Amino acid sequence: MREITSQTVVNAYFQAINRQEYGQAATLFTEDGLLLAPFNESARGRLEITEYLTQKSVGMMLHPQQTKQIGDRVVTVGRVRCPAFWVNVAWEIRLEKGLIACLKVRLLTSPTEVYPRGLPTPT
Repeated sequence: MREITSQTVVNAYFQAINRQEYGQAATLFTEDGLLLAPFNESARGRLEITEYLTQKSVGMMLHPQQTKQIGDRVVTVGRVRCPAFWVNVAWEIRLEKGLIACLKVRLLTSPTEVYPRGLPTPT
């Protein structure tokens, strides 16, 4: 039997999102897991996380590039391909008993770098 490591869980999350299997991605969270997304959006619990990912992640491709484990946290930096642009991102993941207890997504690109000049940026 293969050992479930933090890297296994993190890789499984990225793979599930890239396959647009949002329910599968949510099963990698603890029952009351928390997803903290950019722009102060959040979802708690597997059902809410599935609904959030289904609404917000369609068409995105996650490209993790570097991962570092710090205690019970895994920090991965990389890029996300959205339908109209790329954005630099950090995923901060806290694990409990082999599952994601909290996943915080931080944009490393400012909205002004993402949006063309003259278009309003999200607040």
